[in-house]
Amino acid sequence: MLLQSSNGTMRLFPAWPPAEPAAFTTLRAKGAFLVSAAWDPVRRTATGVRVEATVASPRVALASPFPPSVKVVALRCSKTPQRLVDVDARGVLAWSMAAGEVCRIFYD
Repeated sequence: MLLQSSNGTMRLFPAWPPAEPAAFTTLRAKGAFLVSAAWDPVRRTATGVRVEATVASPRVALASPFPPSVKVVALRCSKTPQRLVDVDARGVLAWSMAAGEVCRIFYD
């Protein structure tokens, strides 16, 4: 499985073998989102994470597809300035998006 959306949270590669590479583009997720990402089996992390909101969303929730040591990510969106988003205690990133906005997620 490449993308799962349940209980208001999207999960990338929830049932994908971690040693295998994978990628997908513009899969639809609950909440009117188009999601793209790739899985890097060497680094055991998602790369190229992109979320597009087809309608305005006051809350976008994404289970962190990054290593557990990543506690803050950079969010670069098309309609808002770059900002940092904390990974909460449950391992979830949450933010809001305007209709038509595209956000890319990065960590260092």
